Amino acid sequence: MKDFLRSNLFYRLSSVVLAIFFMFYVHNLENPNSERTFYSVNVAFNNQPSALILSSEPKTVDIRVKGTRSLVNNTSSRDIKVWVDLAEAKAGKSVYKVQYSLPEGVEIAWVKPSTMELYLDEIGSKTVALKYTTANAVESGFGNFEPVVEPALIQISGPKLLLEKISHAVVNIDLSGLKTNFEGELPIQLADQEGNPVQDAMLSLSQDKAKVLVAVTENMSSKSVPVRPALSGEIQENWMVSGVEVVPTTVRITGSFDLIKDIEYLTTAPLDLTQLTASFNGKLALVVPEGVGVLDGTEVQINVTVTENLATHTINDVPVEVRNAPADRSYGTLPVKVDVALQAYPWVFANASAPGGYDIAVKAYVDLEGQAAGAKDYTVKVECPSDYTVVSISPEAVRVHQ
Repeated sequence: MKDFLRSNLFYRLSSVVLAIFFMFYVHNLENPNSERTFYSVNVAFNNQPSALILSSEPKTVDIRVKGTRSLVNNTSSRDIKVWVDLAEAKAGKSVYKVQYSLPEGVEIAWVKPSTMELYLDEIGSKTVALKYTTANAVESGFGNFEPVVEPALIQISGPKLLLEKISHAVVNIDLSGLKTNFEGELPIQLADQEGNPVQDAMLSLSQDKAKVLVAVTENMSSKSVPVRPALSGEIQENWMVSGVEVVPTTVRITGSFDLIKDIEYLTTAPLDLTQLTASFNGKLALVVPEGVGVLDGTEVQINVTVTENLATHTINDVPVEVRNAPADRSYGTLPVKVDVALQAYPWVFANASAPGGYDIAVKAYVDLEGQAAGAKDYTVKVECPSDYTVVSISPEAVRVHQ
């Protein structure tokens, strides 16, 4: 052992060890270990089930890292990833571990908090009534009627816990200074049973705004007037208007006495008949003179019944033939003639017009084929061109005799 301690090998090994020691010593002097705290680092929520929604504000954590001074100094908050894995999450309140990843060579000193209590709620929907509130008053000398708000119902979707708090939706209408009708869109807000606003970014509405109409008039006169539909153009040749219905038939108008005293009726916007080949059922706007208000709304229901434009004419004294009678006998009918009513488009009849009537190949007959012998009544049948439809035969039956 003494010989080894005095040998060159011992001195060489000692030199290597001392060299390594001094290298690390110098390195630590130049780049010592360091720690650094990052505050309010955003937490991501990964693998959240699609049927659940996180009912809380975005979360942050404070995190302290350690490592050599150069690595720690070169680390920014963007290099630190913090998340909570929700792959196994279920509806309700639970505690989840905060997970993280750091740049290579940097270690965690601590993370606060290291766990998070989160509430995940199921996504649901709810339909509530849309109400309105009014604030202030119209201009002095004017009055307003009850606002008309559409739609009547609003559908809301979001966390079920939040949906339970919502009683109704509301539109706030400011009447201050109004002299004329207000017609426009106003934002829809949600409210609880006491009328307090319910606001949350996780709630979505079927629509964000409501249509609002507030009729404003001078405190003067009103009266009821009938509504007349404005039908324009000529309907196509093969069709005809068989009925027109207006609902309501009258509306109540309001305005200054001088303005409304001469108004006998209101008309609708024009309805073009030239394009109609079927009945029309829909709403048309009223044509309202400037300065006149309509208390029942500015649209009415119009029902126009369209049918085929068919004419009916009777061909008189059509002889009745007897068909498929036994060959060895002669038969006749009582009466010997019938009247046949035909239906067709007017132009079809016009093409067949002749002096004293119509030149239409109409044949009436009774068919004895398969009939038992004996005197009895037989139903009259008619043959006519395909452009015509047989409406009636008078009489419908005749008696056959030899």
